[in-house]
Formats: sequence, structure tokens, C-alpha cells
Amino acid sequence: MPADGSFALRAKMLGVLMRDARKASGLSPQECAQTMGIPPSALNSCETGRKSFSLPELEAFAFAVNLPVLRLLHPDKLVSVEKKASPNLKSMIDLRQRMIAVRLRQLRIEKGLSRSSLADQAGIPSRRVSSFESGLRAIPLPELEALARALGTDSESFLEPSGPAKERELEHKAVEEFHKLPRDIRDFLTHPINESYVRLAMRMSELPAERLRTIAEGILEITL
Repeated sequence: MPADGSFALRAKMLGVLMRDARKASGLSPQECAQTMGIPPSALNSCETGRKSFSLPELEAFAFAVNLPVLRLLHPDKLVSVEKKASPNLKSMIDLRQRMIAVRLRQLRIEKGLSRSSLADQAGIPSRRVSSFESGLRAIPLPELEALARALGTDSESFLEPSGPAKERELEHKAVEEFHKLPRDIRDFLTHPINESYVRLAMRMSELPAERLRTIAEGILEITL
């Protein structure tokens, strides 16, 4: 059963990651907080580990600093992509918190657990679990992680399935996958003159296997 000390340690670890990510983005605490629609004091409390953001707030923070939220959940090499116009992150946080509250309740019911039983397994007071499920209280990430473990899943299962944060996440993933390609392939893909070949390959990838076989046989007849 997680103890309060483990929650506090996790909050401090997240705070360090958040502070470093914000500084790397070039945003001041005031600018970052303003983008998220929260008081600078709230951001400071999280960066210093005194408190912890909920997952929706962490998603909004990741969007604000142009960073995949998974890089905060699972620290690794930071990759940035071109920034786009920012949505209303405050509204996004409120909506996502309600979505997570519903998801939490659904998972608990599916597992056949009472609130008190889930609270006991997660090491969280039952009253807090009840307020989390109501959507009235943001769930600090360390406590969401503990609840997720008690439900046999992880915090990633609560991530946004679609929307601005998910779109940004996919962009980061695309950039990462591109950088994993061999250098000669990256050079070919980024050369403007090769765009027609890339588009041709994309169209051919959608053809059925039999059609591709017919095309290949035709090319062989021409070249032989």
C-alpha cells in the first residue's frame, strides 16, 4: 500500500522534470501559467514538489511547453516540434478532469471494487476517491498512478484519446520515428525533388497485393 511519503517523492520528481522542461521551452513561470490559465503560484507549488498536477493539468502543461506528456511520465530524450496556436487549456483541463473521473468510476465498477476497497488498495482516503470520481477534485498524478495500479492498469490508460494534446503527442511521435530512420532514407525523404516518389510509394502501399504483383510483372517485362 503506497504511503504518503511515496506520493511526496513522486511529486518532487515530477516537479524537477516540469521545471527543466519549462526552462528548456524558454517560458517563464508567469508565461507558462498564463498559457495554462492557472495562477503562477500553482505552477510554482508543482515545480517545487509541494503539490502535484492532475493528469489533465500535466497534459496542458506538456502542450504549453511543446513536449510529449509521455516524456514527463517516462523521462527520456526531449524532442520538440513546431508550435501551433494554443487552445483554451483551462477549458481542456476541466473537461479532461471530468472524463478521467468517469473513466475511474467505470474501471472500479468493472473490477467489482467498492470505493473503500479501491481506496484501501491505493493507500488513499475513501473520501478523496469519492471526490475524485465526482470530478469535483483534480487527481494529483501520484495518486492517479496508485489508483491505476490498484485497478490493474497504468496512468497512460487515462491519457487523452483525442484532441489538441493527443494531436501534439502524435506529432512528437512522428518526429521521433523519423529520426530513427537511417540517414540516407532521411536525406531522400527531405529532398523536395523526391516528393513525387514518396507520394507514389504512398499510393502503391494502398493497392491490394495482387495489383502490386501485376504491376511488378509488367515492369519486369519492360526491362527484360
